[in-house]
Amino acid sequence: MPALVLTAIIALAFAASASAAPSYPEAVVLVSGFDTQTPFTTPDPSCNGKEGEAWDPSTGVAAALKAAEKKVFTAPVRQGGSNGLTPCDPDGPSPPQSDYIDSNGEVDANGAALAGLLAFLRDNYGVQRVELVGHSDGGLWSRSAITQDGAYKGVSILSLTTLGTPHTGSFIADLAIDTEGAKCESEHELLRFLCIALRTSVEAIIDDLGETTTKELTNDYLATWNPLQTIGECPVTGIAGTFVPGFSFPYYVPDDGLVGEASALARSAKDIDEHTIPAPSIPNFRVGGTYPVVHGASMKYLSKESLLNTEAISDKVVEIVGETQPSGPLCNVAGGATASVVPSTPSLRLPLTRLVLPTSRGYLPVPNKEDAVIVRRGVHLTCGAHGQLPLAPLLGDERLRIGQALSCGQRLRARGGTKPRGGALLIRRDPRRDVILKLRGDGVQLRVRGPHPQAVWVLHDDHGKWTPLPLDRFGRGALPSRAPRSALRIRVRPQPGARIWTATAVLRH
Repeated sequence: MPALVLTAIIALAFAASASAAPSYPEAVVLVSGFDTQTPFTTPDPSCNGKEGEAWDPSTGVAAALKAAEKKVFTAPVRQGGSNGLTPCDPDGPSPPQSDYIDSNGEVDANGAALAGLLAFLRDNYGVQRVELVGHSDGGLWSRSAITQDGAYKGVSILSLTTLGTPHTGSFIADLAIDTEGAKCESEHELLRFLCIALRTSVEAIIDDLGETTTKELTNDYLATWNPLQTIGECPVTGIAGTFVPGFSFPYYVPDDGLVGEASALARSAKDIDEHTIPAPSIPNFRVGGTYPVVHGASMKYLSKESLLNTEAISDKVVEIVGETQPSGPLCNVAGGATASVVPSTPSLRLPLTRLVLPTSRGYLPVPNKEDAVIVRRGVHLTCGAHGQLPLAPLLGDERLRIGQALSCGQRLRARGGTKPRGGALLIRRDPRRDVILKLRGDGVQLRVRGPHPQAVWVLHDDHGKWTPLPLDRFGRGALPSRAPRSALRIRVRPQPGARIWTATAVLRH
């Protein structure tokens, strides 16, 4: 062979090997959550500290894993229609836009995007075995991706670690959706105006953060979504934040300001009326610990210590990842016989609520133990002579704060701000009635538990327009089959001339 030709072949081979991306057979993939943006990053050292707000703290998870010599990728997460943050991938290609998670988007679509990313890592970075670490909704998107495992054949998911993931929902999201669905009914025009103004603030926050994501953080949605997930004997470890000790329903106390301990640890619990909130079907779930920290950076005014920047939590994640055995049970089972059997969807119990405004001096009625209050920023809420009540930001947004007065026993008073009367809403729950909802595929059956009401109306969300849903005399109706998710609004009038109570539900079917 001529020397010139041989030299050219060697040069081409060298160039090809120099341009090929390094291979990482074993990797950790970090998935940030609700309302975040995270760039795609690779294990290349030049990406250290460039993993986005969720993962780049020096005491955070990414730094700890890299110090333990783990090969860390971050999943690309964008908000809405943006193109996302600039990737850090000096050693190889960037994933396509179809593999970007929308942090304000639908949970199963995000699961599909993460599944696509795993296939991309397999094809471009030689990834064969993966351990997933998800914060907040990132844990739900990871569970959805594991269920959609046909998209990345050849990649073994060895474990999932979740930080503050709402496996059974978020109390704060429940109240936000209840408030959005409630009616401002008063014989006084000014009171109606003030009520609508504050309720509109709630709706604006939901719109900013993503209505789809907010609805899918609710307990009723996840109660109907959880049974559809099949992750086999996947080793799942949950870590919970417990900074906020006592403003929410007992089954969510303590919590991290957004997600309760019982939800983050995928536990069955009792609600305020001692009804069971079922745990999700995660056969191999393990408790990774509880820490007195908040959910994330959006709640730093409550505490600087969060699930994402606390060294003890980061070290715990390293320990969990380090203990995983490649020979252990896999998370993705490719639809095999070891997949979890999908159980029937449980009955849902929905509280009926209405909105109550303060008097001209800022007073609200004595709260029941189930009631909650939403106040504007700058407005303080006191219980008689007991001082201020603890409040947390609504969905992490400081424009509105939310709390409960479980043991107040006296009138509440809203103080401060320019218009305290228009700066607070009591979300009053009907102590005598609630709604029982059963779901069977696209069929739904509804009944009102308690004294028989004078009238019941059911509406469903048809592309932003509330449309009547016909029910037969047994309370049975058919949900729109064209959409896998339905939102229902149930309105109940107890007796003629009485105020209307409202319940809202988001269902996966």
